[in-house]
Amino acid sequence: MALESRTELWIHEADREQVEIGDYHRTGAFLYGKSFPALQVHRTLIDGEMLQIGRFTLEVIHTPGHSPGSVSLLLMDGIHKILIAGDTLWGGYHVKVGSDIEAWGNSLDKLLTYDFDLMTFGHLPPTLVYDAKTKVSEARKQLGVYFNPWFKPMYETFQY
Repeated sequence: MALESRTELWIHEADREQVEIGDYHRTGAFLYGKSFPALQVHRTLIDGEMLQIGRFTLEVIHTPGHSPGSVSLLLMDGIHKILIAGDTLWGGYHVKVGSDIEAWGNSLDKLLTYDFDLMTFGHLPPTLVYDAKTKVSEARKQLGVYFNPWFKPMYETFQY
């Protein structure tokens, strides 16, 4: 008997429209020089919502800044509290995707009100970071200190 595979896309309401219409700019597709296929959103995530997945509880934390609908998750297993920060930590900034530096700072301040032991974030192989609250506090101090206008689009190659 084959197991049925079901994939669903859950996303915050503030990022829903650009995903459902495949917006070239708001999805960040312009960085890759490729279109973004319109995708069906199956469920929207709400700030403060508690999700139960097996023995794990995940609290949804709306953390806009990287994009309007950025979320972080606080995973609790009864022993540890692990912050899954996604692009809220060290994600890219661009006005075309709706980045907002003030909202981002507020989101980092919000994360610092939570209690967590470990964290992980986007754009790395799965990694658990210890001394996590200190790292988030340090990231907050770095936010917006210096923007790099020389960022290379993912679809371009250069020789210097």
